[in-house]
Amino acid sequence: MNPYFTESHMRKGDSMNILLLGNSDSVFTRDFCIRVLGKEDIHAVILTPSLTEKYGQDYKDHHIREIGWPEVFLKGIRNQSGALKAIIKAYRDLKEAMGFDNKIDVLHVHYVETMHLIYFFGFWMKAKKRVLTFWGSDLLRASKGKLCLFTYFLKRSTSIVLMIQSQCDYFQKVFGHKYDEKIRIIDFGNSLLDVLDNVKQKH
Repeated sequence: MNPYFTESHMRKGDSMNILLLGNSDSVFTRDFCIRVLGKEDIHAVILTPSLTEKYGQDYKDHHIREIGWPEVFLKGIRNQSGALKAIIKAYRDLKEAMGFDNKIDVLHVHYVETMHLIYFFGFWMKAKKRVLTFWGSDLLRASKGKLCLFTYFLKRSTSIVLMIQSQCDYFQKVFGHKYDEKIRIIDFGNSLLDVLDNVKQKH
């Protein structure tokens, strides 16, 4: 049984809609997607700053779609005139391209950057489950301001994925042990299959 599905999904024969926020040109993203998201019963979309130059065929072979970020987000919204109008249009275009805006089963963030989460906050709010995967520098080099912003998203996440024990130790040093039930340490191998649906008994 595919661990993305609850028993009710399997009974109904429903597909699972997965939106991954990350860089599709990264080998970590590629390996995760091929191992976990490349299934017939999953509709997977990678929301990526730019389309991959290396792994495009791999994604196509596994029926995983890439959607590039709107220009307004690539340039940054702080100093753009007419940014609000551009953002509204960008969301409208993204929803149409994704095809499942009103039913995001899992939003999985690879590399946790607060501005990226703010850009795509509308999708965060609509997702049934939210997974935050820290790669390393996104946590270790985060400023105090970013760490404070992380707290909002950590509280509302379903799972928090860390790569190695030393990273977990640092995370707990910064944030304490209040998120321990959400934390999973994985190796970007087959153990990923158990991560995204680990709290299905609670939701």
